[in-house]
Amino acid sequence: MSTGQSPATYHIRESGSRGQQIYFPIGTIPALGFGTWKNKGDEGATAVYEAVKTGYRHIDCAEAYDNQADIGKGIRRALDEMKGTVRRSDLFICSKLWNTHHDPKDVEGSLKRILKDLQIEYLDLFLMHWPVAFKKSSDNFPKDAKGNIQEVQVPLIDTWRAMEQLLMMGLVKHIGVSNFTIEQLEELWKDARIKPVAIQVEGQPYLDQTRLQEAAKEKGMIFVAYSPLGQYAEGQEKPIEDEVVLKVARKYKKSPAQVLLRWQIDSGRVVLTKSSTPERIRENFQIWDFELTDDEINQINALGDKNVRTCNPEFKKGNQPVFEDAPATTAS
Repeated sequence: MSTGQSPATYHIRESGSRGQQIYFPIGTIPALGFGTWKNKGDEGATAVYEAVKTGYRHIDCAEAYDNQADIGKGIRRALDEMKGTVRRSDLFICSKLWNTHHDPKDVEGSLKRILKDLQIEYLDLFLMHWPVAFKKSSDNFPKDAKGNIQEVQVPLIDTWRAMEQLLMMGLVKHIGVSNFTIEQLEELWKDARIKPVAIQVEGQPYLDQTRLQEAAKEKGMIFVAYSPLGQYAEGQEKPIEDEVVLKVARKYKKSPAQVLLRWQIDSGRVVLTKSSTPERIRENFQIWDFELTDDEINQINALGDKNVRTCNPEFKKGNQPVFEDAPATTAS
């Protein structure tokens, strides 16, 4: 139903959440974020500028996307052209430590390169991108002569300790993890001096992440969902084509994508959307004038029984797959 409220006062269905912000014990995070994966060159810079101009205040980046200098140009343009309206402190900027820089002595240098590329002095959130360490290399996926990715053994807690130091240095405001399982999260949690405040993972209707979200919630962590539509190939069954979603979209006169973004937020999650098209960037932001009912949320939740993961990496952690809880439809 439509609330008739502005985004600034809109109530998100979750205790401790209000407006476009989700509150957690030591700060806030905008509930709708703009993802930057594959947004490169002038098009990538323009996309970020258009996102900020539209109203997005949460920008999600990563070292491995190889586009942070482009994203930095877009951020700088937005801050320069909207001076007096948008300040750096109004933006929540996240980036991620890549697998080739898990050695504790490489973590600070990695972050400083990120800050230089993004043209900012600090990150609001710095995530460990994957719970896997690779051999240090200028190649994101270093391989041996047989074509196997060169994994190295660096305890998660050692990398985390270096990330804790960055927080103490004032270079980041918060630290967290990405693509962790419940077991990996528990392993890190028990030894971490500074606990992770957020976990970012694939979140789309055909993948049931309820247990992971509940585990994060019990720890006071924010659950951030990427790939909210899934990364489905042509011809595959897709959530945006599912009759359950289409029925809700018809009711509210919204696109299936808008419904799925709203479903994430009404489920107490932060969600990341992405596009390089100004019209689609604006459309994805127009989700504050309706709210799903409990029954509609539960109907979409039930689609998770399909249990399909669309972001499943080719690399492994040790000799085991990073994820073992769901079959993959694609590798990325």
